[in-house]
Amino acid sequence: MRKHFLFAPVLVLSIACGSSGYLKTDVLEPDHLNPPIAEGVKIQGDMMTDGTLTYQGKGDVNKAYLDYVDAMRSVGWEPRAAEGDSAKGMHCMLKKDTRQVDLTITAEPEGAIKVVIQVGPAK
Repeated sequence: MRKHFLFAPVLVLSIACGSSGYLKTDVLEPDHLNPPIAEGVKIQGDMMTDGTLTYQGKGDVNKAYLDYVDAMRSVGWEPRAAEGDSAKGMHCMLKKDTRQVDLTITAEPEGAIKVVIQVGPAK
């Protein structure tokens, strides 16, 4: 019985970290990557309105792309355009209200990926 209490905090932590919003916004963070490098981030309430987030870590381009787009759909973002391939990289544009997210996922050496999320006004 005591061993179950040791796993409970780990379970809660893993659930809390999965697809959480950057600084509690509706722009989600990709799972299982290092904390982001943020540039020019502007937030109004629970909306990120502008800025760039760059994440890096171990991962697969295709899986990261599909998981992220599905997660963003679940919070109201609509994919509008996508291009690329899983070997080199993927790019997708998502829109919600008056905002746009440009998502780029590229392959890096040694099984790593780089995810760049740019948020700004819809074009």
